[in-house]
Amino acid sequence: YASNENTVSPSCPDTVFKVFLPFKVKVVGSTDSTEEFVFATKAITAAGTSHYLVKEVHTNISGVTYDERQYLLTVVVADSDDNGVLEVTQSAKYRDGDSGTFTSINLTDDVLTFTNSYEPAEVELQLTGTKNLNGRELKANEFSFVVTENNVPVSGGIAAENGTITFEKITYYKPGEHTYVVTEVNGGETTIDYDTTAYTVYVKVEDVNGHLTITEKTVNGSASDAIVFNNTYKPGEVYINLSGIKNLYQGNLENDNTTPITLTGGEFSFVVDQTDGSGNVIAAGISTANNGADGSITFAPITVKVRDNVAADYEETLYFDVKEAIPTVSKDPYMTYDTTVCKVQVQVTYDYETGTLAVGTPVVTGGNLVF
Repeated sequence: YASNENTVSPSCPDTVFKVFLPFKVKVVGSTDSTEEFVFATKAITAAGTSHYLVKEVHTNISGVTYDERQYLLTVVVADSDDNGVLEVTQSAKYRDGDSGTFTSINLTDDVLTFTNSYEPAEVELQLTGTKNLNGRELKANEFSFVVTENNVPVSGGIAAENGTITFEKITYYKPGEHTYVVTEVNGGETTIDYDTTAYTVYVKVEDVNGHLTITEKTVNGSASDAIVFNNTYKPGEVYINLSGIKNLYQGNLENDNTTPITLTGGEFSFVVDQTDGSGNVIAAGISTANNGADGSITFAPITVKVRDNVAADYEETLYFDVKEAIPTVSKDPYMTYDTTVCKVQVQVTYDYETGTLAVGTPVVTGGNLVF
């Protein structure tokens, strides 16, 4: 359609149109905003029929979806009364895009409408963190974490075997400000001391030249990305169980001229001291017992716990002195008490990979705990 072009750049966002007639154009934006503008007036001085094509020029603005419709305008100028006064009759057709058949439309107030939408390119937030476990090796996928906004979960993460926490990405489709809380999920394992720290993450998203951009991100008010959760593994306690025998005789033990006497339950007392292996007591009276009527001695279990801040396998030997507790009050003047100190060793091992604490069978110097 040959004619001199008339190009208009309206004040609405970056839209350009080409037309050949003084028609008004209305641009409708994605936020329901509208703007009307008028092409420059063109004087028509002679009768005749003219055709004009009106379409939007794509200016490649990021985030803008352009209207592909085209309007074909027909203007008939005639001097119907032969009085020198020109009369103008206008009609319009439109089509979607550069091809296809034009369809007639009714013009309302001589306005041509183009509808554009604007949606900036999305952006994603990728949060990461670190998981530390004291007491044993960390296993993949055994600890989980959650990100909430206004108490609603928006992302989650799982700790890998190396302690890296990778959270699900959060996608933004419009500008805004967001405040998240990042916490560890308590898995209910009784051997785990879970970290109850809550990290506050602030994110600001802005439209920068048609692209959503994270322009600010802080963790607990700092620009640092440090999200670290520290847990402690505490394996169940294990126990050392010691037992012995109490014998009571009448007569002279030195010349073996003795006769067994029936025991009374609780008649004699016994005590266990922990030592350093060289005879030095480091924990006195950690277990006690009284004899049964049958002479049996069953000590209260001795509790063994894993070392603090353990970071590897270890083995250690625990040493104990077991002896009869000779009374200092109400001592039977006719009783010869056994002053034997029995030496006991117990091997303790810890498997850091599995978090397993174990004790071996007590070894008694001389074979048995007999008094």
